[in-house]
Amino acid sequence: MNISIPSCAAGAITAKCISPDFQPQGIAYIKAGQYDFNNREFAILGLPNNYDGTTPFPAILEGGGCTSGPTNNGGGYNAGEGGNAIRIGLSYVAAGGCFADGGEWTGEPAAGFGCSPDEAHIGICVNNPEVPYVNAILDYLEAHFCVDLGKIFIGGYSSGAWEASTVSCALADRIRGMSTTFGGMRIHRAACPGPTAALMLAGLDDNSNPIGPMVMGMGLPSVGLSATEVDDDILELDSNGSAPMRDELLTRNGCNGTATTMYSAAYPQCMTYTGCPAAYPVVWCPLMGVGHGGGGVTSGGVMYAPAAWDFLSKLPTVQ
Repeated sequence: MNISIPSCAAGAITAKCISPDFQPQGIAYIKAGQYDFNNREFAILGLPNNYDGTTPFPAILEGGGCTSGPTNNGGGYNAGEGGNAIRIGLSYVAAGGCFADGGEWTGEPAAGFGCSPDEAHIGICVNNPEVPYVNAILDYLEAHFCVDLGKIFIGGYSSGAWEASTVSCALADRIRGMSTTFGGMRIHRAACPGPTAALMLAGLDDNSNPIGPMVMGMGLPSVGLSATEVDDDILELDSNGSAPMRDELLTRNGCNGTATTMYSAAYPQCMTYTGCPAAYPVVWCPLMGVGHGGGGVTSGGVMYAPAAWDFLSKLPTVQ
């Protein structure tokens, strides 16, 4: 399905419109076929069992890894929700098929270009186009489907995980919870207006989106990265790794301390932080023997991908 996102006027940038930087003639403008940041695709991947248009159901927005382009909605990601939610597939504009929120991506619009390697362009991260894109989709869902507004979720794998962390932060007032598989959080980003419940899957052997924390000038021998490679990763990803994403959530959600306990016997490598509010739990799953692999995410004979819906579906209602 096609969706149009309005352009922001100069000096009036909001979460509902595309920044001038991403509009035609903007410094970060990308066009892939007929698509650009004002003209996007998304898909209704599935409706819940027994959906009748009168009973509200949860909705989950899903993004895959770097895909074949701007019409590959969802990229094959599945949180394990089955027929229990309205499933929405997200897509990416960048010709390389990756989530483009202002970090250095696939050499577009020019190699080495992004807010991280060139902080003169920091606005392309802070005012990234994915937030108004998802805002427009949520507006469409509310207008055309019977959605439980207290159970709107987002999840993704790799590029989709970056999208989930970025958007769930900026739209914390609309998105109840998120799940990421091999992602992280940008250093330069829009402000987060509130807490977000989160479950994060991370590979202990992932050297593409490392757990970190990565520090400029220091190697990360646990995943075989030299100091130079770490520096390149920080600049390219505009991130210090997935551990800082977890730590930001612990702070934003109002968690006390860092004590943990096993989240579930079904997912023994997932730890829940015991000091977090019941309404905004944080679950961290550092998986042994897992690199930047496929979305199935198996470790110790356990498939961890379904932990996403197991977590999101049990979140309490927030009054």
